[in-house]
Amino acid sequence: MCIRDRLRRIIGNSKVERIEQVCSERILAIHLARSGKRFVLILEIFGRGNVVLCDETNIVIAALALNERVQRGQAYVLPKGTDTFHMDEKQFAEKLLQSKDNISKTLAVQFGLGKTLAEELCVRCGISAQEKPTAEHADELYHELHRMLSQTPAAQLVYEGSILADATPIPFQCYAAKKRENIEGFGAALARIFALPAEAVKEQKTAPVQEKLKKIETMIRMQEQSLAMLEQKAEEERKKGEYICLLYTSDAADDLLCVDLGGRRII
Repeated sequence: MCIRDRLRRIIGNSKVERIEQVCSERILAIHLARSGKRFVLILEIFGRGNVVLCDETNIVIAALALNERVQRGQAYVLPKGTDTFHMDEKQFAEKLLQSKDNISKTLAVQFGLGKTLAEELCVRCGISAQEKPTAEHADELYHELHRMLSQTPAAQLVYEGSILADATPIPFQCYAAKKRENIEGFGAALARIFALPAEAVKEQKTAPVQEKLKKIETMIRMQEQSLAMLEQKAEEERKKGEYICLLYTSDAADDLLCVDLGGRRII
């Protein structure tokens, strides 16, 4: 039986009690209730992704993909990582200062915040994303992160020109130069993103490449025009040379050969 059919049989028509993010991981836990029983549907939104159904004691009932962390009949195990949202200031600073990467990459990868949130933190703190972490950076970044986490939600859609490119739960300063649209609720913003037709998503992903291609094509056209002008000029110069050669008959050439550099006839 495929995972879809198993989920339909076990949790079909369940009541959704709550949805929460697991720690700071890209994992959603959907808490369900049906006929007096409770379940947790776990969505792992990273790598190749996974869907895991657990009972109320966190024992795996079914999964889209089994692996070393996810085994049927055993307790669900979180991937190894850092719970950035629940670190204290000392833990945050220690981890940041241990990194050999720049601030942006450290926050994005080692703290699991992703590229956009890492850039936003740097912008809000007035820190260059390419700098190496310092203790002063750690203090500023830690407190700014927690200010962002406690900020009242005010979702926005972000556009690249006329193309819908991103959705944010709060206004992001790193998108200040882009067109933004306020929207009621982050869920509605995500729905707009996920509702895009496949062709529109493909167009968004390929837009930067298409822009580069246009620039390259323009350069090629300009070079072709320059080459045509040079070829035309070369042809004109060739014709001039041929015309000059025609002016000097064989007699004229003989006369030139019979004089020295001073113009005196030597023969």
